[in-house]
Amino acid sequence: MLTTSRMVVQAPQIGVGQIQQVVSSAPGLVDGWASRGAVNQYAQVNYRTKQSWLTWDNVDCSAAALDWLLGAYGQPVGSIDDAISLIGPGTGISTRLGLLDARGPALAQALVARGLSPRAPEDVSGRPRPLGSIGELEAWLDRGPLLMDGARWFGEGHWFVAIANDKNGVYRRCASTSMTTMQGRLIQIPVERVF
Repeated sequence: MLTTSRMVVQAPQIGVGQIQQVVSSAPGLVDGWASRGAVNQYAQVNYRTKQSWLTWDNVDCSAAALDWLLGAYGQPVGSIDDAISLIGPGTGISTRLGLLDARGPALAQALVARGLSPRAPEDVSGRPRPLGSIGELEAWLDRGPLLMDGARWFGEGHWFVAIANDKNGVYRRCASTSMTTMQGRLIQIPVERVF
């Protein structure tokens, strides 16, 4: 069982072997990172004020995912509002559209601002490219959790953190769910964005 300032969660039983493998190969992650509960973008408790919650809750999945990822690396923010501030309200994220550039450069800048090094797959010319296979996704997950845009999985832009995978799918921490698998959807790789 893990206790955080936001909730108490039971460590998930599903996919534990793969998650342990990821933990052991990813430097900089805090103990128990994979068992941390999701940061729910729809829960008022995750915002500093009711007004902020009412303003952002429908468009800030990227900020909730960033909040979770930073906490996993021992760089927690106080609330989703703080993650929004790191992304850049009005410049990187908007109250109407959410993340303003689906490629995620504002998220990458937020990671850099907190002392982390974002990672993204590149082609031979150094240009960003999608992951090309399930094997490549597995290799990236072996190096730690991934902040990802799941537009190809969800049919619209939606940022989440992938934490592991196995034969049942990709395990993720999402803005409003805890341990969830996207069963049967792995064939839709390549994934659009990875940091």
